[in-house]
Amino acid sequence: MEGITWTAYAAVFLGTLFLLFLSKFLRRRKLKLPPGPKPWPIIGNLNLVGELPHRSIHKLSLKYGPIMHLQFGSFPVVVGSSVEMAKVFLKSMDINFVGRPKTAAGKYTTYNYSDITWSPYGSYWRQARRMCLTELFSAKRLDSYEYIRAEELHSLLHNLNKLSGKQILLKDYLTTLSLNVISRMVLGKRYLDESENSIVNPEEFKKMLDELFLLNGVLNIGDSIPWIDFMDLQGYVKRMKVVSKKFDKFLEHVLDEHNARRNAVENYVAKDMVDVLLQLADDPTLEIKLERHGVKAFTQDLLAGGTESSAVTVEWAISELLKKPEIFKKATEELDGVIGQNKWVQEKDIPNLPYIEAIVKETMRLHPVAPMLVPRECREDCKVAGYDVQKGTRVLVSVWTIGRDPTLWDEPEAFKPERFLEKYIDVKGHDFELLPFGAGRRMCPGYSLGLKVIQASLANLLHGFKWSLPDNMTPEDLNMEEIFGLSTPRKFPLAAVIEPRLPPNLYSDLLAGGTDSSAVTVEWAISELLKKPEIFKKLKNWIEWVQEKDVPNLPYIEAIVKETMRLHPVAPMLVPRECGEDCKVAGYDVQKGTRVLVSVWTIGRDPTLWDKPEAFKPERFLEKSIDVKGHDFELLPFGAGRRMCPGYSLGLKVIQASLANLLHGFKWSLPDNMTPEDLNMEEIFGLSTPTKFPLAAVVEPRLPSELYSL
Repeated sequence: MEGITWTAYAAVFLGTLFLLFLSKFLRRRKLKLPPGPKPWPIIGNLNLVGELPHRSIHKLSLKYGPIMHLQFGSFPVVVGSSVEMAKVFLKSMDINFVGRPKTAAGKYTTYNYSDITWSPYGSYWRQARRMCLTELFSAKRLDSYEYIRAEELHSLLHNLNKLSGKQILLKDYLTTLSLNVISRMVLGKRYLDESENSIVNPEEFKKMLDELFLLNGVLNIGDSIPWIDFMDLQGYVKRMKVVSKKFDKFLEHVLDEHNARRNAVENYVAKDMVDVLLQLADDPTLEIKLERHGVKAFTQDLLAGGTESSAVTVEWAISELLKKPEIFKKATEELDGVIGQNKWVQEKDIPNLPYIEAIVKETMRLHPVAPMLVPRECREDCKVAGYDVQKGTRVLVSVWTIGRDPTLWDEPEAFKPERFLEKYIDVKGHDFELLPFGAGRRMCPGYSLGLKVIQASLANLLHGFKWSLPDNMTPEDLNMEEIFGLSTPRKFPLAAVIEPRLPPNLYSDLLAGGTDSSAVTVEWAISELLKKPEIFKKLKNWIEWVQEKDVPNLPYIEAIVKETMRLHPVAPMLVPRECGEDCKVAGYDVQKGTRVLVSVWTIGRDPTLWDKPEAFKPERFLEKSIDVKGHDFELLPFGAGRRMCPGYSLGLKVIQASLANLLHGFKWSLPDNMTPEDLNMEEIFGLSTPTKFPLAAVVEPRLPSELYSL
């Protein structure tokens, strides 16, 4: 009896399957589907997708055309591989194709679709996108973090200089750069280090990121054939759960630390992106409450997305340049002509470096980080180019194929940055020939940050070093294969040998210059204040630590810094200059080769400019607007003109913020019953002019104790 029952169940099950397949087959015959290969039962066209799906689909699109229909297991897939189709899916019919398919990666690695990438279209996603655009990636916020990007890039260049003549694996250093930048912007500090207290070390975290990107891009059989999903035939789901657990442990630690700091004081001011997210989570006016798992999902997105895309693109760019030495030469000629050999490239210089911009664009054309973008899903039955596209159809836009379209690009497989000098094409989703960040509503919200890091790091790596291949390799020997995932990095990490090409002092000045000038100025400022206790009383009381963005609201702090720079300029006669040609100055002859000193020390003590010039009076800068940026020649702590200190903006930020917090956080006094009159204010001379006798002082905290805990 039991056998008959199971036989009946089996018959019903098989009969139901047959009817489902028959119904699907008959409905399919009535639809006008885009051209494509005939699918097999159960697996569809999965047999046609190899280890590099973007290349397999590229070849199929060459046969079947710019819109192609495939069957991945139980799900129909439509591939757009032309500018016209990209415009349809990403712009004109964007609202139809703004959905995301349900995948194991979305479920297990993004807290059940709680991030910006995989969350389904709806109120939650719209709110998340709005938060990204207005809170996390606004131009103002990104500009406020420029000093972090500059500091970390300088640290990379300084460290690479130590490896002159040695073989390096470039990706390791690029990933470290990206991780440090994004960690400080998102988390507020470098959480990833080799210390015993670190929750995860950098190498382990890099492996976690690589695994996350791989698993979010793989073709998981269970996503295509849901009824065998439980079997996890490829083992991907198990790996997703493992890497997700590792990320969750790290993110829980981050959120706990941030919440402890936030709860320690009232009216806490956000210092980093996690703080912003936690504030939004507390916001009762949000349409949909941002839960803790949502904060973790967004934080993971920020860390992963901000790290991988930049490192992958710069590595591909230098790989291509090593295969084309003549392009390398053009790039360095542009850098020498525009920047010169006596300073590093800053973000503000990039618009003046069109060939560098062209190299970045050409790299993104040939090596898009996401060669088929992130899959979309059709939300309603519709027609595209006269063909039926059913609700639930998964949609891929092959930017890999578009970047190789011979009707758009002359010699599409060749690396030719010049093509972007002849025609203006941007990467911001307006020109559909080049879509490294996508377009439309689902465009990568952090593209502007990624572009800043890519352009500035590539420009400085090319400007600062000569690059060559190791072990007598020729450009033809360089393997350019890739691996596939959510990003598409090199299969074999690029190994290269570097040598510095700029004056030696530039590599040490990266750290020493900024460190020395900032420390000297702050020490002099506190020395002057200890001689004038009444000035301390004029400082505004705050209930939190001072952030860089607060400084414009602290005019007296700014005045103290300026007055310190007037009386104690770090370089009292600036760096010597040399006359390039015979000329006349104020009616006098100045011969070629004459060395020129500008005594800002004397200018700062000129009684025709300053009342009581030897007195420390910050108030003088409250009465008259004088800046330190080389416009007002009464005050030139950083010089002026072409030879002005290129890092002045970074130095000023560090000086103002550190001085403000030192004054705000502590009561200062002199040791051993010293009086202000006993304080020795002599200096010693060098490239900088520090105090002859280092300042000794006694400090006591003046804020709630919770503020001093990390």
